[in-house]
Amino acid sequence: MYKVIGILLIAAALGAAGTSVNSMGMPSPSAFRAGTEAVKDISNVAVFQDHDPWGFSSITDILTAHSISYTIYGTSDIGNVDLSQYDKVIIANQQDHDFYEAVSANSGWLEDYVNNGGCLLLELATWDDYDPTGLIFPFGISVVHTPTAPTHNDVDRAVPDHEIFNVPHFINDNELDGWNNSSHGYFSTYPEGTSVLAINADDETPVIIEYRPAGTIVAIIMPVEWAWHYGYSNIDENLILYCPAPTGVDEEMPSVAHTDLAVSPSLIRSGAEIRFAVPEGRTASLKVYDAAGKLVDVLGTYGSGTYSISWMPEVSSGIYFISLEGEGFASSTRVLIER
Repeated sequence: MYKVIGILLIAAALGAAGTSVNSMGMPSPSAFRAGTEAVKDISNVAVFQDHDPWGFSSITDILTAHSISYTIYGTSDIGNVDLSQYDKVIIANQQDHDFYEAVSANSGWLEDYVNNGGCLLLELATWDDYDPTGLIFPFGISVVHTPTAPTHNDVDRAVPDHEIFNVPHFINDNELDGWNNSSHGYFSTYPEGTSVLAINADDETPVIIEYRPAGTIVAIIMPVEWAWHYGYSNIDENLILYCPAPTGVDEEMPSVAHTDLAVSPSLIRSGAEIRFAVPEGRTASLKVYDAAGKLVDVLGTYGSGTYSISWMPEVSSGIYFISLEGEGFASSTRVLIER
């Protein structure tokens, strides 16, 4: 049986290159919204694949469950699509060698997208017969893949506080282990300034990396669709929804204009700063909701003006939404509280 999140109505022609598919599911709960104060919402995604990774429609199921529109492209489209129209681009796992050769040959096309603020998820786990070892991918990334390298079944987070391990699902080390093949090798080269997010536990070689020149590229060599389908881990969902604002946007607290609302930090272990503005001649209430949409706190009612308040949440760990609500306007942002 397929693992389903929410109510999924998948269009019949998912596999056709260039087929545009709009989200058709029921509105997803607020807990499934992509993004925090530091992460931009995504609404339109380009998925490059000739077939579903490992035969499972995990990528499109997740996008549909989150009401995110997507377009599927194939090998012949690589290098020929205007990527600027998409919030995120996904290069899918488990494709043929010709597919990965096309990705490698068009690295500059993907680099331009990322350098202009785009979010790229580069998945490089595949069958042994399609080993991409020796190919050079965007920004000089390369892998040593099975059978050139051994498979690994014990993966650890190298940066446990990173959003891909916490939003919308908390991911621990145990659920990254025992996938039969939790990783299909390791990254052998990557650009200076790259963050190693997860490693093979036995030899500490990198299996998830992130590089942020302006936009973001996250590269993985793990069969995350397979793990999501069989219920081993929700990390595939976290990776798909992760899309940081371009470098520099969140280095400082965002400036506040009109009804903008910002919370810093977005991962809260003790207290946080909430900044917001109420339009002239209006009043607004600042409220806190849990992931199920239940009101758990009202932080006050404010007249027109710009505010900065300290918040010491008295709630348990989990995802919450801070909402500024007034007549004719509303603004909200998501935070993760960790005790």
